[in-house]
Formats: sequence, structure tokens, C-alpha cells
Amino acid sequence: MQTTSNTILITGGGTGIGEALAHRFHGLGNTVIIAGRRMETLKTAAASRPRMHALTLDMDDPANVAAHAQGNLVEGVDFMRTAEVEHRFDDTLSAINPFLK
Repeated sequence: MQTTSNTILITGGGTGIGEALAHRFHGLGNTVIIAGRRMETLKTAAASRPRMHALTLDMDDPANVAAHAQGNLVEGVDFMRTAEVEHRFDDTLSAINPFLK
């Protein structure tokens, strides 16, 4: 696996383990999209980091995930890592699957 020059989507990337992962991947030279429910928290996590972008996304809401997937959220993303522990992954995967390559 190439560890640099990727585009990585990390859900739950605004705090805790997700934020730490986002910062680590960003430090390796990747473009990182952090997603979560609270934009202010995401903006704080991404502050002063070029190539780190914030996106509000509710992983517990398959319709919200599907809407973002239809908007080409997953197009161009090399890796997706979820840092959230409690969400309905099966529903989320079902919502995203039609848009994955």
C-alpha cells in the first residue's frame, strides 16, 4: 500500500482516534477529508492543515450517506477509514455500495 499522495476519507475525524489518524495520514503527505456531525469540531481538527477538508456527514443516517455518495463523495477517494464505533455500518455500506468502483 502506498502511504503518501492518497485521498483518504475518515469518518469521526474531528476528535479522538479519528483526529489522530487524520493528522498522521496528513503528516505523511496525503489529502484527508474528515467527516462528522459537528462542523465546528471538524474545522478545529483541520485548522492550519492544507489538504485537510471538513465535511458534515451523519453515518447513522443512510439517506445522508447516500446523498453524499451521489454527490461524488467517494469518487477519487483512495481509502475510507471509519473511526466511529457506534454506527450502523451495514446500512451505511448499503447506501455507498452502488457508488463504489
